[in-house]
Amino acid sequence: MDFHGHVCPGLVLATRLTQAAMERLGVRRHDHSLQAIVESGRCPLAPVQWFTGCMGTRRLIVKDWGRTALTLLHRKTGKAVRARIKPGFPPPEIEALGFEERFFKLLEIPAADYVLLEDVRITETLPTPGRPTQIGFCQGCGERVLDGTFEEAGGKKLCLACRRPYFERA
Repeated sequence: MDFHGHVCPGLVLATRLTQAAMERLGVRRHDHSLQAIVESGRCPLAPVQWFTGCMGTRRLIVKDWGRTALTLLHRKTGKAVRARIKPGFPPPEIEALGFEERFFKLLEIPAADYVLLEDVRITETLPTPGRPTQIGFCQGCGERVLDGTFEEAGGKKLCLACRRPYFERA
């Protein structure tokens, strides 16, 4: 709980999903061959990080799709497992409970009652964990850019921040 900061239903659900996917792949905590794709930018991220050790270095990919689901890829074997919650779970009587009450109620329910696992094949090119494969400099802002994440524009190699900024200077 300290890692996340509070108790919530998302912790229980994502913990059970993560543990089930790891068991299916036959891996243990902090296996550096794991890469996690999490389909939420909220609470489910914390248990995935905690149990898998995928905390960055391109091992944690967040698809903020608002779903309590995740995929674990074992890069050495190429095997991948997607874990998700059965449709319709939790039922309305659990959803009607308060936030912390839901947390404790979900702890009482066996994971097998609501966790679905499926073997999948990753179709998207994922970033390669580890050291940068390329280092260059943006021809717009001059900042250092890793792994060839440039886009061509006007005959220049520009970093993604120059092409599609999420900020403007004050």
